[in-house]
Order: sequence, then C-alpha cells, then structure tokens
Amino acid sequence: MKWGVIRFPGSLDDGDALYALRDVMGQDAIALWHKDESVAGAECIVLPGGFSYGDHLRCGAIARFSPIMRSVAKFAADGGLVVGICNGFQILCEAHLLPGALTSQPHAVIHCERVHLRVENAKTRSPARRVRARSSRCRSSMARDATSRPKTELLQMEERGQVICAM
Repeated sequence: MKWGVIRFPGSLDDGDALYALRDVMGQDAIALWHKDESVAGAECIVLPGGFSYGDHLRCGAIARFSPIMRSVAKFAADGGLVVGICNGFQILCEAHLLPGALTSQPHAVIHCERVHLRVENAKTRSPARRVRARSSRCRSSMARDATSRPKTELLQMEERGQVICAM
C-alpha cells in the first residue's frame, strides 16, 4: 500500500509517521506538502499530529484551507482511506470530513499519560487488519479532551467502519 503523509508548517509528527510506515511497517510512504494539489497516487492519506500553523486560533482551522485538503476531500469522497491522528483528526473535523467538533479542556492543561489503545475495527484495507494485539499501551499527549457530536453520528461512523482505534 502506498501512503501519503501530509506535512503542514509547524507540524512535528509527520517524520515519526513516515518512520513508522517505512521502517517499522515496511510500507511505501511519501511526504506530501500542504501546498501540493494532488495526493500523488497514495492509497491511504495520513494527517499526523503535532500541531500546525494557525492552531492558536483553533486547531486545524487554518490547515483545512491548504490546497491539498481539496484533494483529500475528493479522495475521501471517492472511498479513499484517510487517517487523522491527534491534530490531523482535528483538521479532518474542521474540514468537515468528519462530523463534530473538538472541545477545549476547562483548565487548558496538556495531559501526557499512558493509555490503552484498542483496535476497534481490524476489517479495513489498511495494515490495521494485520494487528495481532487487540490493545496496547502507548503514550498520549492531548490538550483537547473530547469531540462533540451526537451519539447517532458516532454509531453511524462505527457502522461504516470509520473508527479503527479508540482509547
């Protein structure tokens, strides 16, 4: 599978995503600059975490207007796989590719802790289907603590197989 990892100005986890895909998972992965206008033949697009420009206004609010996001929207509408991690998830919400909005924590504290990450759906075209462990512990750091959406929308996302992992 060919992966495209989008790099936004100021983001810092795109390198980690490329390393994990290429060196750990043995996948073909390319970096895509936010000003690119095509997904360059990628079969799965990753919007990694690690902040991006404009986050001081609202996470993902500026990044959603990057030229590549038009291609990502078309790619997703045509059934392409798109993964949003941390800030990437926020960008997908801001770009209206996912329903809902992220809410701020009342005390604006960044939490960094070990969490359980569960594989909720291993029946995808992505390498997640090959995951042997049904859960693992990983480090998580977050400043936004919840998404706000009606429960029916989350259930519909789960029915469509859009939720792959959850904490």
